[in-house]
Amino acid sequence: MVSIKLTLYLKKTNFVIFRPCQKPLPFLPAIYSNDRRTNTLTYLESKDYAKYLGVLIDYKLSWKNHIDSITLKLSKTIGLVSKIRHFVPFHTLVGIYNCLVVPYFRYGLIFILLGGQNGKTQLNKLLIPQKRALRFK
Repeated sequence: MVSIKLTLYLKKTNFVIFRPCQKPLPFLPAIYSNDRRTNTLTYLESKDYAKYLGVLIDYKLSWKNHIDSITLKLSKTIGLVSKIRHFVPFHTLVGIYNCLVVPYFRYGLIFILLGGQNGKTQLNKLLIPQKRALRFK
């Protein structure tokens, strides 16, 4: 049973090579991992970004993919809140906002702010859903 789970994890495993966006890679390294169940080598795929503990980290450390992911989740959640706003009192809406929307901002936000490479357009993507949620009175 353990070897089957290990094989599934190897299929999902990938790697990212961090580099400046101006410098292309001269070659793409081939990285393999030993599959214990079949005793064969499994090729690990190279990607432009990887998900680690719920945070999408790309090769430029620009956090664009993570911000886009958060924006999509926020839009869906705020859309649901906007549909129920006519049926529940305001204090319940505030509680729902604190439970469903605020965690997206708190988790992983320190990486985005410390990254330093985020322009105003990227950070505005996070500000616009918040402004939209504040208009639900």
